[in-house]
Order: sequence, then C-alpha cells, then structure tokens
Amino acid sequence: MPRTLPPEILRMTFEKVSDKSTLCNILLACQQFRQLVESARVYADAAFSKHPIRFKLDSFLKAIEGPRALFVRSLTFDAEDIRHHELKVIDEILMKTTNLKALCLERRTLPHVRFLQNPPFLLTKLELRDIPLDTPTVRFLEAQTSLEFLSIRTHISGPLPHRFSPSAFPNLKTLVTECKVLDRLASVPPNITHLYIKLSGYFSSGPPRPRRLDSVLVLACHMESSYVTTLCVKTEWLELHGIMDASSDLAIVLRTCQRHTLRGIRLVISPYAPIQPPVQFQQRFDEAPSLEFVEVCNTTGQHHECRRWYRDSPQPVKIRWKCQRGSEWQADWLKDVDIVEGTNLVETVDIFTAQE
Repeated sequence: MPRTLPPEILRMTFEKVSDKSTLCNILLACQQFRQLVESARVYADAAFSKHPIRFKLDSFLKAIEGPRALFVRSLTFDAEDIRHHELKVIDEILMKTTNLKALCLERRTLPHVRFLQNPPFLLTKLELRDIPLDTPTVRFLEAQTSLEFLSIRTHISGPLPHRFSPSAFPNLKTLVTECKVLDRLASVPPNITHLYIKLSGYFSSGPPRPRRLDSVLVLACHMESSYVTTLCVKTEWLELHGIMDASSDLAIVLRTCQRHTLRGIRLVISPYAPIQPPVQFQQRFDEAPSLEFVEVCNTTGQHHECRRWYRDSPQPVKIRWKCQRGSEWQADWLKDVDIVEGTNLVETVDIFTAQE
C-alpha cells in the first residue's frame, strides 16, 4: 500500500467540505492530512484585545482540546489590564500550545504562571509589554533560544536588578527595547541586525552598557537616546524620532555617530514640533560621503507625508512606503518605497516649508 495518498483521493476527500468544523475533523483524523496542513502552513492565529475576554478565553481553551492545539501558531493577549483569573486561563492555553511560534502579552505581574517556569514551546517572535523583569521572566527569556524577534518593555523605573546571561538570544535578529533593558545585556546577541530603542524616561549614566553593537545595520531611536548611534559602528539605515528641527537635529547626530557607513537617514518629526523651516541637507551629504538620502516624515492629525532629499538632487521627492505605518524601519529602505509623481506632489500642502 502506498505511503502517501494520490492527488485524486485528496480531491475527492475535500471537494465536498464546505465548513470549518468538518475540515478540522478530517485533518485531525488523519496524521497524513495533519502533516499536509503543517507543510502548507495552515494554522490558527488568535488575538484577544478587548474586554471582556474571559468568555473568549474559555471558548478558545475548549476549542483547542486534543490535537487542535497543535495548529495554534500565534497568540496575542494585549487587552488592557488583564485580570488574575484571565491570566490563569491564558496560562492553561499556553501550556497546551506546544507548536506556538509567536506570542504577544501585556501584563504588569505574572504570578505563579507555569509557562514561565516550564515553557512547552520555542518561540521565534515574542512581544512583552509592561512586564516585570524579575528572575522567572529573565530565565524564561533566556530559555527561548530560537527567538528571532524580541520586543520587550518593562514598567519598572530605574535600573533593572537582573542581568541576562552572555549566551542569551543566540539567534536574535530584531530587538525592540529600552535603554535600561539594553544595559542589562551582558553582551550583545551576535546576530542582531535591527535595533529599536524606545523612549522610557530612564537613561543609564554609566556601565554596564554594551560598548559596541557591531552587527546592527538598521537603528531606530528617539533623539533623547541617540547616544546609541555611537555604539552602532556599522549602521547603514538610521531612523530618528522626536525631531524638533530637522536640520539642526541631524547636524547634532552626525557629529557623534559613525558616518562612514550611513546610506539613509529617516527623520520623524515630533507632533509637538513647530512648523519646519526650509531645510538644506547639502552640507550633511558632504559630512557623510556614503549617505544616499535624507528622509523627513511629518504627521499632522490624519495627514502623513514623507519626502526624501537624494544626494545631488535639486529638489526632494514625495514617497509612499508600501509597509504598515510604524514598521518602516524593518522594511527594505530602497525597494519598499514608491515615489509619488505628477500632480500628487504639487497638490500636497508643503508642511515642511514655513508659512509666509
């Protein structure tokens, strides 16, 4: 008997299936079908974002009884103020999802949860917001050796008491965090190429702090934490937030950062900034010989506009990113951008030029 079913048998099996329940039962009944589903990346994502979520959590826990839990790949729990009894159900869900690859969780305290002490999964993407960085949480993070994307923010003010092991996060490529968490890394994960330093209101004035971030090619940070640019000696793409004056802020950063590798700089204007005066970037290009463009992004209410000043170009061009707003720094800075041509550029109000 052949070990795999011929295509005609598969077509006969699925051609009459018209609802999710029947499809799920068929897939669970046959190991071969289950393997087909996994190879085709057919899996379940679930997000719990709004209260009340207790009923939804209970229903989801029942829905993944048995082998169904194997299909869960991504879970998001970002409802504000997750309650203790809801956290217990979340813990039960997480202990069943052994094939989980992506997790987003927002919670100020994580008391006595099993998934921290004995996680049944190895994640590739993890987002933790407003959490304590106590010993159990740090140990949980260190156990996630397959992580490629990590976003972690804590509500603790001041320096953190716990330090990560030098061998933590061996496969990490993208890190979104705060200065105080970066200070707790005994050594920088060797494969990080994308780094975003969020503004937290706390800045370390001394060691321990990573001396160099040699692998970082893309860096995003707030102007108030722009000292990080001095650590990233090979950065090619730099995104700066909280810009009050595009010309002067850029000049300040270029005096301290490693300029010989920079190819593109993106300046995100603060919503509290005054109207930007006319900008001249030619001197900045002279200071950074490898620099290809400077991009200025301004958001006024619902209005969002980005313009690029390319080297040796007399006028800026208006551009539109293909990716979701806020994730531009993770995209391809050259390929994921469209240049807006024709009347669209002319008709747009020039928010970068001072009003007469």
